[in-house]
Amino acid sequence: MSFTLDCPADIGWLAANEGRLGRVIRYLLDNAFEFTGSNGIITVAVAREDRVLRLTISDTGVGLPRETVEKFNQPNSTVLHDGTLSGHGLGLTIVKDLIARHEGTVSISSKPNRGTAVNRCLPAA
Repeated sequence: MSFTLDCPADIGWLAANEGRLGRVIRYLLDNAFEFTGSNGIITVAVAREDRVLRLTISDTGVGLPRETVEKFNQPNSTVLHDGTLSGHGLGLTIVKDLIARHEGTVSISSKPNRGTAVNRCLPAA
């Protein structure tokens, strides 16, 4: 497995609750490692876009079902998996809630058997 971190040294600061943001990152990385095979790639990328920091965790793992992605990306939705994949469901809802508490947004793009990318945008300090 390959792991890549892409974060410019001059990215700036983020005003956030360290525990909550850490929980989001740990959950998403745990899922990426769990659902990406030994020959897969996991990438963490951070970019600044005006007054927003974008954090993307992507992988080349098994991906998520289309229905899960669509439901997650709807405003005010919760995601509970159908039981076909362990680890997906309530945790995604928690991620969405924790990012919203930081006045940020989160979205998922995924293709079955090709991987998943989770984008979080948070206000820069």
